[in-house]
This record gives sequence, C-alpha cells and structure tokens, in this order.
Amino acid sequence: MKNFYNTRLFLLLCLVLSFGIITSCDDDDDNLNTGQVELLSFGPSGVYHGEEIRLFGRNLNKVEAIEFVGATVAKEDFLEQTSEVIRLVVPETTMAGVVTLKVSGGGDVVSKTVLSFTVPITISSFTPEARPGDNITVTGTRLNWVEGVVFFDRDTVSEFVSQSATQLVLRVPMTAQTGKLLFIGGGVEPTLVETEEDFVVSN
Repeated sequence: MKNFYNTRLFLLLCLVLSFGIITSCDDDDDNLNTGQVELLSFGPSGVYHGEEIRLFGRNLNKVEAIEFVGATVAKEDFLEQTSEVIRLVVPETTMAGVVTLKVSGGGDVVSKTVLSFTVPITISSFTPEARPGDNITVTGTRLNWVEGVVFFDRDTVSEFVSQSATQLVLRVPMTAQTGKLLFIGGGVEPTLVETEEDFVVSN
C-alpha cells in the first residue's frame, strides 16, 4: 500500500512539473513576440532575377510591401504571406542592396545584410571602330550591372557616359589599343564577358 501511494505522489509531482515547464515556455514565447514586425533572414543569396526569394521573421502578415533597390513588390503580388514567411519573385529591375519591409502605420524594417544576385551579362553588339576620346555604344542585357570595361588588357573604364539594362555608352581611353573588350559584371560572383571580335582603335 505504501508503494502505491508513493507511485501516485510521484506521478502527481511529474504532472505539476510538466505543467510548470509548458507554462514557462509559453511565457517565453510571449516575451519574444512583441507584436512588431521582425526580419530574421532571407534568401537564397545569389538568386537570379525572376526567381523566388523567401523572407523569414515574425508578424510578417503586417507587411504591406517589400522594397528592393530599384523595385517594389506590393503584398497583392506576394506568392505567400503568413506571420512567419513571405514568398515572392524578384523583379527584373532589382539591384543589389538592403531589403525594406514596408509596414502599415510606419515602423519600416530594413535588413542588416545586402541582397546579392547572380547576374549573367550578355553583349549583343558594340561600335566596331572609334578614335581615342570618342564615345562607343554597347548593347546587350543586364548592362546596368557592368562595373568596368577593359580595353585590350590595358585600360579599364569604370565611369560611363550613360548606363541602362540594355545599353552602355562609354568613352574610349586615349591610350586604348585595338583588341578584345572585356566586360566586368557585379553580383555574388563577378561576371567576365569578352567580345569575340576586336574593337578597332582608328587614328
């Protein structure tokens, strides 16, 4: 009989302790969730434009839009939105930079890390011949990501006359020589694209 009561007492004690632990965990969760929007992480890093990205955090259901550098996605265009995750497609015009969560009533949340991309640059055409000091025009895709153009492994131009996603205008260096043009693109892994034809420097 004594062992029976000891067993019942032990089980009752375990039940009380379990209830206390569960209550304590609930209290901890309540303390962690302040009701404010929090961004914990996002990815993948090195995503391509037009691909899906996910943002993880707390109270994300209060987010009205995601603002990238160069593009904004409204909540109506999210693929998914819950309190813990937002899924969306990265716009084509997005550039590398911080991500801002636009919250109704203010209190926007800005990421501490930068969103980076993998950017495949292509060259369609370029002015085949020009004199030093003249401007030449290059056409292609994602040329707004070009950070430098190397003339025949010698002169590098990093400041452009104009630059857009499909067109790049730059001045031929005074010491440029005839040869290939090498385009250096930004992103997670820098892109190097060399022209098949020579650019001819005329006198």
